[in-house]
Amino acid sequence: MRNVFTLAVFVLAVPLAEASGIREFNVPVLEKLGRELSRRDSIAARAADLVVETQPLSKSLKMRGWITELGRNEDTVYLIAETASGPTLAYTVQFRHSGKPAVQDVRGQPLPDGVAVRYRARQTAITALAGRLFKTSYNFEILDDPDGRGFLVYALAATTDSDQVVMAGHFRVTVSADGKKAEQVDALSKSLVLSGPMKSGVPQGGEAVALFLIQLVSDKPVETLIYTANLARKDIYVRTPDGKTWVVGKGKMRVNPSKASGSTSAGTALKATGR
Repeated sequence: MRNVFTLAVFVLAVPLAEASGIREFNVPVLEKLGRELSRRDSIAARAADLVVETQPLSKSLKMRGWITELGRNEDTVYLIAETASGPTLAYTVQFRHSGKPAVQDVRGQPLPDGVAVRYRARQTAITALAGRLFKTSYNFEILDDPDGRGFLVYALAATTDSDQVVMAGHFRVTVSADGKKAEQVDALSKSLVLSGPMKSGVPQGGEAVALFLIQLVSDKPVETLIYTANLARKDIYVRTPDGKTWVVGKGKMRVNPSKASGSTSAGTALKATGR
């Protein structure tokens, strides 16, 4: 019989009752934000790889990130370079919903208006986060604010270790519609947390079936956990300050009704987190 191995990750840095003060959204909005983060991050990663593979001159440019644009028939990633005259386009990658991706060399062209505003919001968020980020690399994604005004800029902590997943360490910055003002900075966790080994730490014949986390900043799982669950391709069981345990996975989050036991991944999560 195959062994089933469950992986536990805990954050016990501060009392559970500590108030966080982050912006709160309802569950459907959190789910939508998390799914959109996954989609944008995925096409950005694919675009960066395609440019490196097909555009040798890209290695000589001072690349300064990207802006993603989601469309009905295609998604576009604008890769941006720094020049003596300021930021300009470097390459665009279009992902048609049918057919192969298309890479275009647009070096030196000005940023389209919508891209320029979102890039400005990105830079505003980076400035607002100075001295607050944890000691790791970060990717930045810009989403429309659910309130219809301005943007949410996410600083997504990343690791190059394929055997680990960043569980926590992300930030969210609310930025004005003109991209010039950071209105609120939300730390979506109290510390940087990496999973244990996803592959090398699993016993022979076993399988890591879930991730566990004690979250301190909200009584609902934050939206980046949807992104993380998609990236890890594992459900995440999340203990919140109100004592509930949630399951996050496949773009959804819900309170888990299972009882503590060692017979299922959900029961193990409840047992491990003290329920």
